[in-house]
Amino acid sequence: MFVDLMGDLRRTVATTVFRAQVGPAPQRRVAQPTRLQYSGPSDAPGGGALQEAARRRGARPAPAADGAQVDDLGIAARAARPVGVTGAPAPHDTRQLITNRGEGGAASRTPVAAEKEPGRNDPCPCGSGKKYKKCHGRGA
Repeated sequence: MFVDLMGDLRRTVATTVFRAQVGPAPQRRVAQPTRLQYSGPSDAPGGGALQEAARRRGARPAPAADGAQVDDLGIAARAARPVGVTGAPAPHDTRQLITNRGEGGAASRTPVAAEKEPGRNDPCPCGSGKKYKKCHGRGA
């Protein structure tokens, strides 16, 4: 049976190999790499792509409605300052960590109580590998 299977496999492989048609390989079209053009704001004094397009059209930044000074990017001087939630200026030291654990920290935690005694059929905590009832639990 195994010999018949091997013979059938050889015939199938030979038939497939001899029926294969070899021709020229299809030419692959290689895409030319394109250069990316970023359009975000830049550190250059000219500004980003939006400011450059507005400058080409001859547009000027609109003045603020409340009379605040506006820079060449159209940002009011007051908007550049960080502001807290209540409208007050943000604190200078932003490195403080605020947690919900209170003032005690890790020292105020209570230790977890250990198990009183292992069960009779549990392994003995001494590490001998015996059951507790055969080792240290014998007298209990």
